[in-house]
Amino acid sequence: MNDQDGNQPKDRCAKARQEQEQEQDVTREAREGIRDAIADRLEGQAEWREAAAREHPNDERNLAAAEAMRATAQYVRELPDDDYRLVELDSLSVGISPFVFDGEVDHDDENRLWGQLAFNYIGSPSDHLDAIYTFYVEG
Repeated sequence: MNDQDGNQPKDRCAKARQEQEQEQDVTREAREGIRDAIADRLEGQAEWREAAAREHPNDERNLAAAEAMRATAQYVRELPDDDYRLVELDSLSVGISPFVFDGEVDHDDENRLWGQLAFNYIGSPSDHLDAIYTFYVEG
């Protein structure tokens, strides 16, 4: 039995499956955008901490923080697309840039978050992502 467009049931199932796959591709691309933005920023902060370590070789916190940020960047890049933190952070993104969110962000506080992340406290990569999530989502 054909539908109103003349499609067989098998054709409708194939079309629905194709539409679902396209939606998943769009979701995956969006998660990759926020994932890359977070990981790239972590890697940039790690480079900054490594430079600080060269300037202040007696302060071991800089290298430790750099290593923790690189580990967190790798962790973020390996997260599944449906990780609740990526989903929520992506939903806040306004599309200009993955790190431009729809809402008020105190840029001094934001710079403090990124600058101090893993400096005085080195937790797990998940802990560091939780701190980023909490800052942007729960503010």
